[in-house]
Amino acid sequence: MERFVLTRDAVERTRQTIHAAEVFHDKARTIARICAGAGTDQVVVAVVESDGVFGGAWPIDRAEVSERLGPLEAGGWTLLFSAGTGVAEIEERSIALARLAFRRWEAMRRWAARHA
Repeated sequence: MERFVLTRDAVERTRQTIHAAEVFHDKARTIARICAGAGTDQVVVAVVESDGVFGGAWPIDRAEVSERLGPLEAGGWTLLFSAGTGVAEIEERSIALARLAFRRWEAMRRWAARHA
């Protein structure tokens, strides 16, 4: 059985995810404007780059998501939204992402305390 090793990179990625969620939340109005203009056959991909900067949001045809998502993500974070998604839902999903990352950070902290 392989032993789990908690790395600084894992802890740092979790911290960065919380920051990325804050960026998505801060850009909710911008993302919602893109969602308002998206077609019913499109999803909106919002991106936070690996350096924590908002990379933008674009409507993408549903059929192209699997091809285009990887290069857009490139070590950063992406959230997908349906056409017409409003500010409140974007903010809620951003907060949910931050909460999940925070819970992961807490779990890593507890694990590290037990395995010091």
